[in-house]
Amino acid sequence: MSYDSGTRHVHIAGGTFALCLWLAFQSIALWSIEENLIKLNKTMERIAVALEQPKKCVPWFEEAPVDE
Repeated sequence: MSYDSGTRHVHIAGGTFALCLWLAFQSIALWSIEENLIKLNKTMERIAVALEQPKKCVPWFEEAPVDE
């Protein structure tokens, strides 16, 4: 079986279209992963800042008046 030039062009065009479509989906997936990593990084920075700050609240047992 041999392909004529018209069939070969259809196969090349279809393969090229499929490759472009696949690359587009891959770029969308990578963009989504990148967005999630940026959000995770911001959250980790907030946690680090919160851990570095002195505690603003005092436990209830330290606030209770002492009966003498």
